[in-house]
Amino acid sequence: LIGFANLKGKKILLLRSQLASNELGELLEQAGAQLDDVAVYTAVTEKSESSRLKEKIADSKIDWLTFASPSSAKGFFAQIRSDLVNSSNVKVASIGPVTSQHLKNLSIRVDVEATEHTIDGLLAAIEGTYE
Repeated sequence: LIGFANLKGKKILLLRSQLASNELGELLEQAGAQLDDVAVYTAVTEKSESSRLKEKIADSKIDWLTFASPSSAKGFFAQIRSDLVNSSNVKVASIGPVTSQHLKNLSIRVDVEATEHTIDGLLAAIEGTYE
């Protein structure tokens, strides 16, 4: 953790999703923290009636799909075929490199990736395509 104080001996409780990567925990431990890593929730994909959404994508009635996490991409593409998105005019925006890599692993093209990995950064990345 470049730029952070020495965390040697500091006790940190890391609350996260069951699906989250170990990256932050590993960085905290490398910085010397005594880590208690607790998964406090699980993201569950909700199946919904998706025929209207499929139709809107196919008919170019949606300009952007935004993905703020790998789990949002996983849930979306459990219901919508990747070839439908890739063959349409819809653009794909990702909040950051982890989400982008997950999308690429699903064979989805990523049109824009936020440089600041926040919702504001995601919106700024989309807005930047119109400047």
